[in-house]
Amino acid sequence: MTSCSIPCCLLFCQNSARRIWISMILPIIGKNICAQTPTQEEKRTAMYNALESLITTTDSLSNVCHRPYHSHNFVSNAAVVYQYNLRLPPFTQLFVQFQGGKFDCPDRVFNSIKEMYRFVTTGINNDAKELLPEFFYLPEFLVNSEGFNLGRTHNGHEVDDVILPPWAKGDPRLFVLVHRQALESQMVVNNLAAWIDLVFGYKQAGEAAKEAFNVYHPNAYFSTLSSIDPDDETRLRAVISQVRSCGQVPKQLFHQAHPLPNIKSVSNVFNTAAFRTISPLDTVSGLRWGNYVGSPEQVHPHVVWIKHYNHPIDRLVCAGRMKLFVVSGTMDLLLRNNGAEWSALIWRDGDGYLNVKNCPPGKRVSISWPFNYAQITCTYPVVSDQVFFFGTQLGLIYACKMPEQEAFSVSKEKKQQTLYPYHQFTTLVGHSSYITDMKACEAFRMLYSSSADGNIIFWDLNRLSYIRSVRDHKTQVEMICICTTTADLASVSYLPADKEASRRRGSDDVSSLIMLHTINGKKVSQQLLVSEKVTCLTFSSREEGRSVNVLVAATMSGVLRLYSSWDLMFVKEVRPFIDPMRSSLSPIRLITYCCDDKYLVGSTFDNVIFILAASPDDDLKQLSLIYV
Repeated sequence: MTSCSIPCCLLFCQNSARRIWISMILPIIGKNICAQTPTQEEKRTAMYNALESLITTTDSLSNVCHRPYHSHNFVSNAAVVYQYNLRLPPFTQLFVQFQGGKFDCPDRVFNSIKEMYRFVTTGINNDAKELLPEFFYLPEFLVNSEGFNLGRTHNGHEVDDVILPPWAKGDPRLFVLVHRQALESQMVVNNLAAWIDLVFGYKQAGEAAKEAFNVYHPNAYFSTLSSIDPDDETRLRAVISQVRSCGQVPKQLFHQAHPLPNIKSVSNVFNTAAFRTISPLDTVSGLRWGNYVGSPEQVHPHVVWIKHYNHPIDRLVCAGRMKLFVVSGTMDLLLRNNGAEWSALIWRDGDGYLNVKNCPPGKRVSISWPFNYAQITCTYPVVSDQVFFFGTQLGLIYACKMPEQEAFSVSKEKKQQTLYPYHQFTTLVGHSSYITDMKACEAFRMLYSSSADGNIIFWDLNRLSYIRSVRDHKTQVEMICICTTTADLASVSYLPADKEASRRRGSDDVSSLIMLHTINGKKVSQQLLVSEKVTCLTFSSREEGRSVNVLVAATMSGVLRLYSSWDLMFVKEVRPFIDPMRSSLSPIRLITYCCDDKYLVGSTFDNVIFILAASPDDDLKQLSLIYV
């Protein structure tokens, strides 16, 4: 079994009583993980020399193994994959099958990050293995959510969830998020070429491999398998069986040293410059927030552009890097070709048709809407599929495939009108109350919908099928928002506030409860904004591992509140003074990031659009605003 391995870059620290700089413990990447200490080197050298002597003096052994080696198993193999993922089906069944029908001895089960790191770096039990990709994106593999009985160790400790370093606060999600920033750190990037040389490059063979303690059993190489006579079934089965158990070295891709990266182009995470700002995690210093407007690493945002419209503003849609659509009324946009072409879907309750306005202009297209009994409450377009989703008052969701671009072509004779039949609709059933909001994460192929009874449903966009429900809100879910880099879900519900206290403070008579859930429906955290009404949510979308994104909550008081996307920790607040004639802030209705998160665009209930940027001198000449 050939599997992907990652250079081991665990963050480890025992002291959690104070805020500390977590040092990164990296192996000597230029050497095999099995030879990281002088003791390990001596052990591997002795093993290599003994095998070389035996092969030279014993003719029968040369037929079984024709050259010496430092390690029998490749650092990533079936056993490693099964052992790390034993809590995660279907790897649990594969692990049990691999172990002969039962779980391994509890003392050998992957149970502690600290112990695993000690075994790997000291060579105890010849435990030479590297990390799997799951360490950097999938916290679920660290949790025994299925409740498997993994036994007790010799000292009576029950083996359950994996024991994490103290700085992770017992939270597998935080462990994975921090670990991913470590993988993207400059320290790892600077040494990655040496790891590529070791796994895929010139250190796979020859004298360079011997010096790096990187010689494996001959059967672990592709060349051995391809050189076996197909008629020699016994030998072939033996080699294939060994490869399945012990792993196979990847094919050699490079025969010269891999070039070093351009250090200037690498985002420097875990940098001491990050000490100047609030840390995303109080037990870890040096994490980077990233570059986007509102980031604690940037200067405080400034209002750089204001424009008043005479028409209501109901949606702000960002397209491409420098286009922003302003949409009003019962209308939604479906973009094509990165915003160069678009279709506006317009509807009126009860008329039985959905009218499509196209750009560039063409003939008029209408879609028959046979569900007059189902009033539309919200819509959401999925651009990659060219599909519109319609939420209704009955709790049903309808998906409609939009006509192809050719349908809007103008006839040579005249502009004809095309009527598309209703059978294009697919119905999604799951809610028992009217739909309040819908959002999709196209990268993860997920659709989320919320309803008035406090229910949030996760849907599979590929199959248009139900996945799970989340019912943590006790009142109506007013709005939802998706983090496009992780598919995490933020949602808001309103709670009644103390009316007398609200009157004295001049604040709203409702409080807002913000919740954060993972793509698997696990509740991460919540924030209660007392006597504060949240009107809109948006996430920044910088690269995970190089940034910690924020959730921006717009409020009726005119304040923008920023929270960490990791745990909803309060980061800062922004007060955009839009009208110099008013001493108070204007209530904000809509807010969204655009242009690679360089700008934060919002609108007020007075139909004023404003743009926030990190620099007051930011040039907005390239930004195109299109009113639909």
